[in-house]
Amino acid sequence: MKKKYVIEVILFLTYALFAMSWKAGDILIASYGFSASQSAIMTNAINASKVIGCISAAGIIAKLGNRKTFTYSTFLIVLGILLPFVQTFSLIFIIRFVLGLGGALVLVTINPIVSKLFFGEELTVVNGLNAVAFNVGLAVVLTLIKPIAASPKTSIIILSLIVFVGLILWLMLSKEFEDNSNSNQEEAKLAAKEYTIIDGLKDKFNIIFSLSYSGLLAFYLVAFTFMKAENVVFVIYAGVIGALVGTFWAKKFENKLQLVRISAFLQLVSAIGFITYYDYPLVKIIGLLLGFFIFFPMPAFVTLAFTRKNVTPRKISVTFSIFWSVSYLVSIVLLQIFAFLTDNTGSMIIPFIFIICVEAFFFIGTTFFLKKD
Repeated sequence: MKKKYVIEVILFLTYALFAMSWKAGDILIASYGFSASQSAIMTNAINASKVIGCISAAGIIAKLGNRKTFTYSTFLIVLGILLPFVQTFSLIFIIRFVLGLGGALVLVTINPIVSKLFFGEELTVVNGLNAVAFNVGLAVVLTLIKPIAASPKTSIIILSLIVFVGLILWLMLSKEFEDNSNSNQEEAKLAAKEYTIIDGLKDKFNIIFSLSYSGLLAFYLVAFTFMKAENVVFVIYAGVIGALVGTFWAKKFENKLQLVRISAFLQLVSAIGFITYYDYPLVKIIGLLLGFFIFFPMPAFVTLAFTRKNVTPRKISVTFSIFWSVSYLVSIVLLQIFAFLTDNTGSMIIPFIFIICVEAFFFIGTTFFLKKD
């Protein structure tokens, strides 16, 4: 097996294990009896750190290089091993913040790494696989929900140790990403000056790309944080299938944006059905459709950033720094609003209507504002 495929497995598993550690942490925190608003704050500790991590990631990568950035950020994920040993709100918040910061930096660093290793259709496939890494992690946790819920502390420790093993393998296999030579350092500094975060924020594509995704992301975060696990598990399982199918279908469509738009419409319709039949057996079937159409367009959607004119690894780093930071910043606000409505309305009707309106961002943004380059 070529080294680049082994490296891709490490990238994929690192982010999948981050998702598993996050969700196992949710289960542990839920056992402490915090309110919906407090739980949302703890989830937003991760989201807030993702905003900070993502917006600073391009600069960190330019200074340290891909290898060191991925190494340090993976180590931050490993520090999630401390969560089982604390119970106070402030310490839980800090550890979750550190975990999220590591996840954010890993998420952004993956993109310039794969852009150096893979090209053409192979890059589309890899982007599709990486887009579903988080979902795979959640699917595994929900599949093993009973043993994990029975001993969440042990589960978090085991997951953190597995991430640490992956980190050791990464250090052994990723020497070509060292970026130690003077020429590489000078090129990185020059690229950073030529295309900065400010330049990226002036690019209309980056803003629409990010805001469109923020609605989908907020809906998804609300789903796996607050909705019934027995309903959400069908969304997550189907999401894995949807992303894999979407990975191969995206290669067949020259106009990938059109594929995204059609999927966004079907996704919105499915989300409305999921909420409407939330307390009925039919929700399981609708959940399968919802999960499929949430993740089916992701490979094509992500690839839009790679196929723009005159794109470079530096521009990709900046785009995804903005993409993830804006998406998570907006999601922090939306998630907290949902939690507030849940705590203060005495009914799920208003919170559910709110989150459906939020989910519509993806359809509106990709259909009416995002243009084909």
